[in-house]
Amino acid sequence: MTSTEKSQEVGAALREFIGSTEMSFPDGHKDILVMGYFSLALEHHHSISLLITHKKIGSAFALMRPLVEIVFRAHWVVGCATQPQIDQIHQGDEFRFPGFGQMADDIETVFKANSLFSKWKENAWGPLNSYAHSGHLALGRRFSGHNVQPNYGEGEIYEAVRSSNASLVILGKMFFTYFNRADDAKIIESFLEPESPSGPQ
Repeated sequence: MTSTEKSQEVGAALREFIGSTEMSFPDGHKDILVMGYFSLALEHHHSISLLITHKKIGSAFALMRPLVEIVFRAHWVVGCATQPQIDQIHQGDEFRFPGFGQMADDIETVFKANSLFSKWKENAWGPLNSYAHSGHLALGRRFSGHNVQPNYGEGEIYEAVRSSNASLVILGKMFFTYFNRADDAKIIESFLEPESPSGPQ
């Protein structure tokens, strides 16, 4: 079994655990947003794994950006947004979130995240955008020599799977903590793979 396949198994076990937890449907605007973000992140995470299994690596890489974006936005909504901002986000798409650099700074101030989000933004945001928006990195992976053939290394595929798992764990930890499920927050953190960021403590 390859490292990628092992990481996919971790991701599947993670989703199975989340699916086994019982949650009541929220009624406050913030609760609804947090629940919606988490639900969408779960689907993105599963889709990334499925796309990789079926060798649709370019599409899997393109989904990494919206997954990471959900992690940022959900943390910002929970810890930084005012009630009027939450109400506006709930009502429609007119609200303009802060830029990712500002969101990272805001999140780290509130969650004491030890530069996790600012480093995430600094190191990953450029590549994530390139893969999501048909940029140089995305187009460059469509060729093998002079042939039009997808060209992705096993190491970078594994890193994408591992990073998607870490994204879901970091989001899930915040999600369960927000809904006063401390035991579940501890369990979900146990799914982190070696050398993955742990998220806010």
